[in-house]
Amino acid sequence: MTYSFPLLDAKEILGCLAELDINLSPENLEKPSYETLKPMYEQLVMLLVGVTREELQQPVFAAIDAFEFPELHDESIPVMAFGRALQKLMFAAGAHDFSLKDVYKATRERTVRNLSAIINFGKYREERLQTFQAFQEEADARAAQRQALVDEGDALRAEIARLEQARADEKPRAAAVRAEVEGDVLPRLQGLFAEKDGLVEELKRVRGTANELASRASQLKLDLAEEGRREDRLRGMVVQSPERMQKAITEREFQLERERQGVAAAERALVDATNRREAVGRAMREAEGAVKAMEELEVGIAKKKEVSGRVKDLRANIEAADARVLELQASIQHLGRQKASAAERLQRLEAQYKMKQAAAAATLEQQLCEKEAIEAANAAKHARIADNDAQVRAAREQARALEEAHGAAKRELVTQYRALRAQLGRYVALNREAMGAGVEGAEAMAAEAALAVATPAPRRGQLGGF
Repeated sequence: MTYSFPLLDAKEILGCLAELDINLSPENLEKPSYETLKPMYEQLVMLLVGVTREELQQPVFAAIDAFEFPELHDESIPVMAFGRALQKLMFAAGAHDFSLKDVYKATRERTVRNLSAIINFGKYREERLQTFQAFQEEADARAAQRQALVDEGDALRAEIARLEQARADEKPRAAAVRAEVEGDVLPRLQGLFAEKDGLVEELKRVRGTANELASRASQLKLDLAEEGRREDRLRGMVVQSPERMQKAITEREFQLERERQGVAAAERALVDATNRREAVGRAMREAEGAVKAMEELEVGIAKKKEVSGRVKDLRANIEAADARVLELQASIQHLGRQKASAAERLQRLEAQYKMKQAAAAATLEQQLCEKEAIEAANAAKHARIADNDAQVRAAREQARALEEAHGAAKRELVTQYRALRAQLGRYVALNREAMGAGVEGAEAMAAEAALAVATPAPRRGQLGGF
């Protein structure tokens, strides 16, 4: 049967488990049992699934309350939670036919298969960690961008609402102004324009007449002054009769009065023309005010068109932003799933770190205890060594004393031996000299033999050098 993961040998499996601080002996792998596999699978679940031992053993209180005798399920609930978490891990690792039978009645082949799947899954997740971190950073950046777009969209919606409210507030006023302009201002303005044209023509004519009359009045004044000077000059030159002079004066007065009346008529015409010019000026000012109002109305209409265009642009921007937000939401959901997977990985790593830290602390404590025991054993050994050294020194002193006593005894024996040998030599010499006599020779030989028997032989080791 083929799997989506390679089957590892026992050495690789034990090495990978040792890296995870999970103790499993080769004997336990060859002959797996529930007592050895369950703690191992629990540690793997805590490392790779991201749950703690307390969470595996924590019951669901809402479900517990539904049982009539919840105390009977104190042990079965943690077992079920562990089984679900382990099956979830094995399914993700590719071992889809895993069951709790692989824990309670495990075989070597199935255990090797399951551990190979878990180790391959863990290595695959480890390889994807950098990719996940890059996705996580991109997800954070897109989340920030999405939030900025959401804020911008909210601001644009608020601006559109404000513009629409202002437009709604200005709409009655604009309608009233438009109705007033169409019903009153435009006809009045047209009449004012027509009256303006007539008044302009009349003003031109009046100005011409006034200028002409002013010129005539000035000329008449000059003529009158000249006539007065001429009259004075003539009076000084000739003497006329009183009647003729009176008649001439009367004619001059009549002529002067006519000229004065003409000047008064011209002045009245000038005042009338001035009044009419002022009326025309007022009419022109009113017309200019109406024109200005029309221009303001046109500006308002243009502004309204501009605001409408801006509203359309803002709506288009909002639609584009909404589409972008939907796209970002889809990306964020995808990245969220990746983030959850990374968070699970991070929790697993944290659990692994905690377990390694706890194992290191336990190992350190055990090593400290072993160190203390070794130090105590070393101290006892040092004490025994010191005692042995003292005993060795005492034995050496005793051996030295024995050797000295032995040497003295040996020297004494050697001296005695040499003395006896010299004495024996003398006896032998004497006996040989007395060999001539038979009885005496026999007695001498007997004496020599008796002396040899009576003299003790040196012990082995006492005369080793001789």
